[in-house]
Amino acid sequence: MQHSIFNASRLRPLAAAIALLTSLSIHAQTAPVSVDLPAESLDKALNQLARQAGVQIIFASGIASDKSAPALKGNFTVGEALNRLLSASGLSAQVQDGKTFTVVPQPRDDSGTLLKPVQVKADNL
Repeated sequence: MQHSIFNASRLRPLAAAIALLTSLSIHAQTAPVSVDLPAESLDKALNQLARQAGVQIIFASGIASDKSAPALKGNFTVGEALNRLLSASGLSAQVQDGKTFTVVPQPRDDSGTLLKPVQVKADNL
């Protein structure tokens, strides 16, 4: 009699754990958080948002230090808060996972014209 190391009953808990972690990651990205940020330099606002939301926001200090961010108060998803903070900065945020975001310059078209930001929303799967 041969025994398989891939016994289905042993894999079920692993599959359930993976599904739960994926769900938590998606929820972290879409769950509103309470945000209270004064109008200040963009780099400070991004760091404060990261602390208040319990996420990582990665950016080169040189791209944000000379820009200002508006005051922001209310309940927002991290994506919504980032979109509002970055709206007039020429920067955009990329989602790495549910807890990590990267701020980068917005892409320009071939003529050097700044392209309008695109907002992407997703419903829970």
